[in-house]
Amino acid sequence: MGTSATYTSGSHSIAVTGFECDNAFNGSDTGCLNGSNGVNWYVSVNAAHLHTRNDGTTERGLGVAGDPDGDNEISYATFIDLDMTHLGATTGTLTISSLQAGESFFFCYGNSNSGWNSNNCSSSFTGTTGNDVTESFNLGTYHDISLIGIHNDVLLDSVTTPSATPEPSSLMLLGTGIIGAAGMMRRRMVQALNR
Repeated sequence: MGTSATYTSGSHSIAVTGFECDNAFNGSDTGCLNGSNGVNWYVSVNAAHLHTRNDGTTERGLGVAGDPDGDNEISYATFIDLDMTHLGATTGTLTISSLQAGESFFFCYGNSNSGWNSNNCSSSFTGTTGNDVTESFNLGTYHDISLIGIHNDVLLDSVTTPSATPEPSSLMLLGTGIIGAAGMMRRRMVQALNR
């Protein structure tokens, strides 16, 4: 895969970009992290190739090719940016897979798809059993989410948003249909009683 990809469902889409810190991965890499806000200011960030993985029920999703742990996942020295400008919703959930016991991740909000977003960062989430973890997000006024591994590496399995709310005209048609059906049933009952 390239350094970015767009995933579309109906009229909604998410653009994803991969990043690596220091462009080293040769034993001298310092990692990205400075704590709860993510990437250190002095760390250079470069585009990195995305990688999809499907090695079983808990080892599936989107990662970064060539991460330092050699798993092609999202690690402490790589991250991905999710540009949700055209998502069609501001809330939803992120499902993270390949989260083994002790492995952890967090995400932050922002409006830049060319680097790390460091606003309103989540707490860190740590795996316990190797199962997927699903966490809620709320973009508010932001458009992007940056997702990074903290200890070892993880994969982004899915992004889910609430079901679309029917338009008022659809609700009105449904209500009219129910009233019409009730009227027909009442007429039939009256006819049956009059026989």
